[in-house]
Amino acid sequence: MRRGAPCAATTLFALALGADLARAHNGYGIAPIYSEPFGLIVSDGLTPIVLRWTAREAHPEQWYRIKAQQSDFPPTPSPPSRMRLGQELTRLPAEHLEYAVTVDPSALPTGAWRLYAEFDEPPSCVELEQVPALFVVRRDGDPPPFGVIVGEPLLDSPIVDERATIAIEAISAEPLSVTIEAGEIVRDPDFPPLTLCVEFTWSETLEVVRDVPLVADDIAGPDRWRAELDWDTRAVPDGAYLLRVTARQDSGATQTIWARRWINVEHAVVADPGPEAGPEAVEPDPSEPDASAPDPSEGAVEVESIDARDGSNDDTGCGAGAGVGPLALVAIAAALAGSRRRARTGRSRRPGRSAAAGSSSR
Repeated sequence: MRRGAPCAATTLFALALGADLARAHNGYGIAPIYSEPFGLIVSDGLTPIVLRWTAREAHPEQWYRIKAQQSDFPPTPSPPSRMRLGQELTRLPAEHLEYAVTVDPSALPTGAWRLYAEFDEPPSCVELEQVPALFVVRRDGDPPPFGVIVGEPLLDSPIVDERATIAIEAISAEPLSVTIEAGEIVRDPDFPPLTLCVEFTWSETLEVVRDVPLVADDIAGPDRWRAELDWDTRAVPDGAYLLRVTARQDSGATQTIWARRWINVEHAVVADPGPEAGPEAVEPDPSEPDASAPDPSEGAVEVESIDARDGSNDDTGCGAGAGVGPLALVAIAAALAGSRRRARTGRSRRPGRSAAAGSSSR
């Protein structure tokens, strides 16, 4: 078989496999795309919470399970099962493309809560999509809970070259500091192999800052803290980075959370201007022949030598054709013409629709 045939077959196989994988992931297309709310939200526990989102598809036989938990997990559809600790607040069928869901927080005690939708991806996967907000329930007389959220990036994943803006928001009864690391999502090494579904976790790539203190944010309210910094990305390799934040109160209590969006580092590529003419460069004299121009007689000899090749060095791979001479092109054209004639002859022998009615078709 020619080497070109396996190349074409491999390409078709890859395209078919890619289509199957695209259909398999989020096969029902019901993953929530949240439009409200965002950021750090303080509630007395009595006011209902309204979640708004859209979905790409509607499937009434599927269900959203809205859950809440105080700990965080990285923004992958399938975080490790050990990080899924939520209690169910409500559930509803995935029968619409737009949703405005009212959640009653009265069952939640004072604390900083993360809400997410849990839903099934056939045939047996479970996926999670977290609301990009931190819901702080603080009832009258209770001390402020300890909660942290990455306020930027939160809505979009920015593309940066030299610097990236990072904002941290927190509620705390005492001062605190943060250590920020950048990493990526990888397959969870603790997840068993050879399973239908795969769980993913976060892996560190580099440290961004260490022990940066937050400052009081009096504008946001009492017991509120904030830090905003510029990450110098000039020496950071190109790639998508997900931030993990470890917050530590002065008393020693810690909390680990992740950003909900990535930071994409893409450095500008400077084009090579190529060699430049030096000061000794001299303009050519149009009355003199160009010494760099090829000799016509030498070109004729080269063409003749190409025609005389025996084809032993021809490349028959995916990039074949670069070394084929004129006579070979004529032969290929003749062969193609013959194959087209044979194909037309073969089609002319096909039975008509009435004769083929009883046979199966592909």
